[in-house]
Amino acid sequence: MTDLDPQTNTKDQIQPSGDTKETLIGRQQHQVTKIGGTFKPKEEELLSAIINKDLFAWSSVDMSGIHPDVMSHKLAIFKEARPVTQKNRKMGEERRRAV
Repeated sequence: MTDLDPQTNTKDQIQPSGDTKETLIGRQQHQVTKIGGTFKPKEEELLSAIINKDLFAWSSVDMSGIHPDVMSHKLAIFKEARPVTQKNRKMGEERRRAV
């Protein structure tokens, strides 16, 4: 299950080249993102002005005014379908021994 979590599967993520530094994109100190560390002060100021801080939602409270149909997830399942138990799959050591 952890293979599907983007926060734990970091080996395939693209890493920045060169130095980076954090810049504030929210109203609180922990609401930051990383930008290139080689920006000149004027470029960094322009980039900071371009980033629309209102686009980032840190919680559902930050999304007031958005209809729930836009921000909620629904599973597409048939109400008439009957539950089926799937066959157990071999995992880890069990799988290696079977091969």
